[in-house]
Parts: sequence; C-alpha cells; structure tokens
Amino acid sequence: MALFEWDDNLVVGVLEIDDQHQRLVELINLLHDDIISPDKSGSEKITQEILEELVDYTIAHFSIEQYLMDVHEYPESPAHINEHNKFIDKISQFEKDFKEKHANIQQDTLAFLKDWLYNHIMKVDKEFGKFLNSKGVS
Repeated sequence: MALFEWDDNLVVGVLEIDDQHQRLVELINLLHDDIISPDKSGSEKITQEILEELVDYTIAHFSIEQYLMDVHEYPESPAHINEHNKFIDKISQFEKDFKEKHANIQQDTLAFLKDWLYNHIMKVDKEFGKFLNSKGVS
C-alpha cells in the first residue's frame, strides 16, 4: 500500500512541475515500500539508490522551480527558495546518516518526507502555480 497517494488536489497547474511532483511522490513511495518490505535481502543497496535518486531529483526539481522564479520575477522567491534549501539539507542529512552510520530510515522519516512535500505543494507551490499561470505558463 502506498504511503502517499497522488490526486488532483496536488495539481499546481504547471505541467512540468506537476509531473515532477508526481515523481517525487513515487520516490517517497518506493522508499516506503523498500523500508516495510519483509524481504530485506540486498535492501540496504536499494535503499541507498532510492535515497540518492530522491536527493538528486529533488535538487533538479528545485532548480527548475527556481529558474522559473527568476525568469518570471516571482516576488515570493526568497522565502520559497529558503524552504527548498532547508529541505535539501534535511534529506541530504538522511542520506549521509544512512550511508555513513547505517542509520535506519524510520517511519517518522517517511512521514516527514510525505508531510513536507504535501504541505509545500498545497501551501507554497500552489501559490507559485497561480503566479505562473497568470504569466501564461501552464
């Protein structure tokens, strides 16, 4: 069972951003499925790969959002970028702890990832989507 279900409430109205958000949801669900899997053989390597992809994909996604903010002179970009930077720091720390200390990914980590992405989309990215739509970006 998926930890995080994508639905139309999460659509921000910019196709590229929505597609990337869906991929982030998929990655969180892959991590969740790996963590709760009863078959843990080789799982540490798989977990590491998923974490690396989650960090890399998140950085790429935020870069695209930040590019759109710059191009369209989004007035809320400093606060939005600050949220991005804090999230990158947090998930990079999860990845580092897992890699260096073999720290387990716990349910609270998964809940944090899900809650942060959900709240960020619903509160921050939806406003950004409206702004981009007003500039003719969809």
